[in-house]
Amino acid sequence: MAFQDPDTEVAPGLTCFNAAKGALGPGVTERKNSHS
Repeated sequence: MAFQDPDTEVAPGLTCFNAAKGALGPGVTERKNSHS
């Protein structure tokens, strides 16, 4: 259980990070193109 505790907290954290990266990825690229 001690090993699953950190794993359980890291899993959702990575999922949230990946989701934000996926949503921000294209947005940042579009902004860069728009700024250029």
